[in-house]
Amino acid sequence: MQVVWTWILAHPFEVCVVALFVLVNLVNPMLKGRPKALVELLIDRLSAVTRNGAQNKLSWPVVGRSLFQPAEPKPEEPPRGQSGHVRWASLVWLAGVFTLATLVLAACPRLPNPSGCVPSSTRCHNNSPEVCSQTQRWTPVEVNGEPCSTTPGAVCCEALSPRGRLVHACVPALACMVSGDAGTTDAQ
Repeated sequence: MQVVWTWILAHPFEVCVVALFVLVNLVNPMLKGRPKALVELLIDRLSAVTRNGAQNKLSWPVVGRSLFQPAEPKPEEPPRGQSGHVRWASLVWLAGVFTLATLVLAACPRLPNPSGCVPSSTRCHNNSPEVCSQTQRWTPVEVNGEPCSTTPGAVCCEALSPRGRLVHACVPALACMVSGDAGTTDAQ
């Protein structure tokens, strides 16, 4: 489970795209009839689930759409007194989608700039082990990132992992491989 959380924290853009896709797929089936506004058309095109009342139940995102019976011609309405008339429902949907998109994007974490470290390398920083991610950012090994001093008798130093690789970790001082490395800052 920790691997999943680590991936989510390391890929905020992908998580936001998936969240937006899920949101669109939840909203589109609640809409009825043919899309009339640009926002409704975008929601219908990005969704894999079609609108309520459509002949088809699923469509390909981006290239697919909800299919409806041809509409019977409506009697012509007299021209409206003003140009640029917009339906209130379209404005409400636009405001709702904009608000939800803003909340989704605001919830995405801000990542620090890449530090240029070698992916998968480890170090001790502030008495806490860190690993270099694939995006070349130092991240705590533990999700909460607590220092080794919270565990009695543990220090951050380079030690042999169960897989036979030298890594920085919170271990008893006797398990440290390099004698002067215990609790140092930015050791690689």
